[in-house]
Amino acid sequence: MNLAGRIRHYVKRHLWIQVGVVLAISLLTITLCYQYYMKDEYAKYLYEKNLLMETNVLDTMKKNMEYAISEYINLGSKIAIDGDVYQLADDLFVKQENLASNALKLKYSFSALSSLAGNVLNLSLVSEDGTVYQYDRMLRGVTSMWSMEDRAFLKTMYTQVYETANANSVPRYMVSAYPALHPTTSERVFHIFYPLVGNEISFD
Repeated sequence: MNLAGRIRHYVKRHLWIQVGVVLAISLLTITLCYQYYMKDEYAKYLYEKNLLMETNVLDTMKKNMEYAISEYINLGSKIAIDGDVYQLADDLFVKQENLASNALKLKYSFSALSSLAGNVLNLSLVSEDGTVYQYDRMLRGVTSMWSMEDRAFLKTMYTQVYETANANSVPRYMVSAYPALHPTTSERVFHIFYPLVGNEISFD
């Protein structure tokens, strides 16, 4: 009888060896299943942790964004009901008197108001026909945020803002991402449009 035959014969005659082999195989199987289970559970744990971390980051970003935007909304609201700005708008667009002087007054007024929100790059006053008077903090030479090429867009926004206001829609302002870059610095910008009411109680 060769060695392999003798081993088989020995194993058959000793029951504890068979039981030990079965136990060893069972233990190995259980260990492999447990490892697979733990690997799967750990992957789930990492996924949940990552999801929780991303959610916290997004919540923080949202709060920071809301805080930053509130600065612009508060400034825009202040300008929308400013009596002096309203009077200058009337002088520039309705009466059309002392245009150069009133345009300069408006620029000084906007310059002072812009200091209330450090990240505001441009404050503008737009008429129904798209004429715009503006104070641009980033002005270099003759390049500013709004040009004649934007006149059609400004007319459209003017119409939409007052239609929204007269329909009693809330909020009163409108936001646009066009154009998305400031022409002087190529800095990313967005725009908030308000109906100008001054001391009036109507949006007409």
